[in-house]
Amino acid sequence: DPDVQPLVEQDSKTLQRLLPEIPLWVKNPDYDR
Repeated sequence: DPDVQPLVEQDSKTLQRLLPEIPLWVKNPDYDR
């Protein structure tokens, strides 16, 4: 089905929608805090 997206992609979009202000270091462990 073309409407079905990979679960990971869906989760990523949902997380970004719920947490628009998510810190960079959460997505990038190598981010220098």
